[in-house]
Amino acid sequence: MKNLLALLAVLVSAISLHAQVVQVVVSGSVRDAETGEALAGASVYTKDYRYGQITDNAGFFELKAVKDETLNLHVSYVGYKTQTIKIKADRKRTVTIKLEHDNQLRDVTIYAPSEIGIRSSQMSANELSIRQIKSIPATLGEVDILKALQTLPGVQSGSDGTAGIYVRGGNYDQNQITIDGFPVYNPEHLKGFVSVFSPEMVSGVTIYKGGFPARYGSRLSSVVDVELKDGDFDRYHGSLTAGMMSSALHIEGPIWKGHTSFSVSGRASYLNAIVIPVMKHIIDNQNVLNPYLKLNYYDVTARLAHRFSKRDRLTASFYIGNDKDDVTPSSWHTQTNEYFPEEELTKYFKSETENNSSSNWGNIVGGLTWIHTFSDKLQMRASAGYSQYRYNLSQSEKVDKAWLSKKDNKKDISLNQTLSKDSYAKYHSRIGDFTAKIDFTHKAAARNTLRYGVGATWQHFAPTVDVYDHSLVTTYPIIDDYSIKETLRDETIGSTTNSTTISVYAEDDWDISHWLKANIGLRYVLYSLSDHTAHSLEPRASVRFLPTDQLALKLSYARMSQGFHMLTSGNIVMPSDIWVPVTKRLPLMHSDQVAAGAGYEFVKGLTLEVEGYYKWMHNLAEYRDGASFLTTTGDWQNMAVTGRGRAYGAEVLLKKETGKTTGWLSYTWAKALRTFDRPMQELNGGREFPAANDRRHNLNIIIAHRFDKHWTVSASWTFRSGRRGNVATTVVSGGRIDEYDPVGDNFSSEEGIPPHDMVTYDPGNGTSFYRYSRFYTYRGRNSFRIPDEHHLDLRVVYTLRHRRAESALGLSLYNIYNHQNITDVYVSYDNVTAKPFLKGVCKLPFLPSVDYTIKF
Repeated sequence: MKNLLALLAVLVSAISLHAQVVQVVVSGSVRDAETGEALAGASVYTKDYRYGQITDNAGFFELKAVKDETLNLHVSYVGYKTQTIKIKADRKRTVTIKLEHDNQLRDVTIYAPSEIGIRSSQMSANELSIRQIKSIPATLGEVDILKALQTLPGVQSGSDGTAGIYVRGGNYDQNQITIDGFPVYNPEHLKGFVSVFSPEMVSGVTIYKGGFPARYGSRLSSVVDVELKDGDFDRYHGSLTAGMMSSALHIEGPIWKGHTSFSVSGRASYLNAIVIPVMKHIIDNQNVLNPYLKLNYYDVTARLAHRFSKRDRLTASFYIGNDKDDVTPSSWHTQTNEYFPEEELTKYFKSETENNSSSNWGNIVGGLTWIHTFSDKLQMRASAGYSQYRYNLSQSEKVDKAWLSKKDNKKDISLNQTLSKDSYAKYHSRIGDFTAKIDFTHKAAARNTLRYGVGATWQHFAPTVDVYDHSLVTTYPIIDDYSIKETLRDETIGSTTNSTTISVYAEDDWDISHWLKANIGLRYVLYSLSDHTAHSLEPRASVRFLPTDQLALKLSYARMSQGFHMLTSGNIVMPSDIWVPVTKRLPLMHSDQVAAGAGYEFVKGLTLEVEGYYKWMHNLAEYRDGASFLTTTGDWQNMAVTGRGRAYGAEVLLKKETGKTTGWLSYTWAKALRTFDRPMQELNGGREFPAANDRRHNLNIIIAHRFDKHWTVSASWTFRSGRRGNVATTVVSGGRIDEYDPVGDNFSSEEGIPPHDMVTYDPGNGTSFYRYSRFYTYRGRNSFRIPDEHHLDLRVVYTLRHRRAESALGLSLYNIYNHQNITDVYVSYDNVTAKPFLKGVCKLPFLPSVDYTIKF
């Protein structure tokens, strides 16, 4: 009994002592000392309590300690020097820990704990940090996210120097490009010269080319996730960059220290101030610069982040950008005289014409994301946002014409006929969507990580044309009388359409054993369209075998669907290309892709990846031959046809990510084909033909070296097979019957002078005549390929640290050996023989540029 009482006394005493222990919270964030970027996945450990934490995606951590004790925190991260700091836990504390780069691993690429890598189940995916992106030599010094992706295997560019991407034989519209998970429909400025992403706002980018997890959908070919970084929660700082083409200002800092931060960046271009005058002295054919003479852009990107607690976090993302192209009004006066001796008559023709053209286009993206952590095993991510792309083109024309005559025996000139014409066309193309989704990540068991969620998207499509045409023809016969013929056209062509998409998915990342891992998932999508409803059931599977710790073998299969198309007039994407929904006539697109690959890690930071893929695509849409949104006279569905495609290839990626010298080598061998053989929808006679983005070879070599804290040098060499397209190889003479038109507008690309007996007309009765024209055609669709392109680029950066700032002066040399990479071709004629021949245009010869950045 005494022993029992003694035991009870000890227990009561222990409970009492424990009740008197007061704990306080020590929290904070781990950041890069140089850039202020949050370091997700850093280790924060205390030996005093023998436990620690891994920082979350915002670099945040939270520990509990006994009040008034001193904590020794050991903070470490790959590529950074480990820090040990002492913190007095006398009250609730929030600290910011800044890690400096290890001198031996200065240029190491840093990622958060990732699902991508040799040992993961994910394949056909790559990551680039902002450090890697900035290490790539850039055209005119403009650091570009999408151009960086073009250096990866399986990713092609549209044309030399443009930012658009084509992935594994897919079309441009088959890439889901997002900012913090919200879509961007046109991610380019200056007609493809630069992308819309401000590099100072980006923490990194991930691209999925195949083996898609079930949580991704709505596109056939790729998912590009551009993640914005949080602003600094503890101090204000920023940067100002001035280049030859644009300038950018970036500012970030705390709104509520330790809890709320902001980050905002703005850019504006002045292309015609420096670049255009310089290129006029470099490029032989200055006509290729005409589309860029009055072209400029601006954009603003912002992110707001707030930490309610360790478990709750809210972020707001925003982007707005606009391009504007104003063509100076043009006017000209024409007068011709022609004498007819047999009639003793001189005929006069006078014409005054004025043309105006202007266009603008841009994106608006905004969204909220709430992350709530229920426990160490369950996390929720809820988001809602809006995205819109708009394009507007206005063209107007005023024409005044007069036909006069004078007899030799008379002094006065007679007025025979006049024409007054006032017309305009306003083209509008707009796509917008509201998106809401909720996703859960659940660590259901030691070997199983479940992801599941549901989402809904409402989309709005508006491809329309406003047409106004008023003409007045006045005829003055010989007698004292006249007649007036007036025509008026005032209408809107096209209509707006809405669609709703609902998706639900589930996937399991399953560690079956040490050597076997799989990601199995299923996605279901319901498309509620204007004229029907469509469904898509999409199985996904990726399997990884690990024969050794250094060697991984992988297999994957993914089915994807897409509920809208982008109709483009050529193999270069332009702002005027229109987005349209699927309909009964243009059914739901879907694809099936299989891939197999292997990865090997020689040493830490040096890896080799090899993959092969085969992809089938169904219900692809293209314009009929000769059709275009800018020449439309009716429903856009009448201009489009549907067919199928297939693509296959092999990819190699060798990369080094540690040490003072880093870089990668990528190579792609690929083939992309299309077949449009459905009745009344044939292209190329129903025979299979190469896709516009079919390029056989793509080789990129990137090397970056940091000599010391001041000097960094990087170089890249690129080789690509030539771009495909249609070039006229045959001229056919012909014509058409049409109402008599005194204006004399051409119906084809070139009007000729036919033999006299081919023309019959009666102006008095306004009957008809036969118009003779030359029509151009080609043998096979996309059968012409421009010459292969290659260029060597170099960038040198000198960095100097000041007392309260840091400055960097950059020198970029594009196409050092001045290879004439052909971007466009046109028909020219020999001055002596008048025979036609093709002539190429090089838009980007050797181009030096300088830029200056100051960080404060």
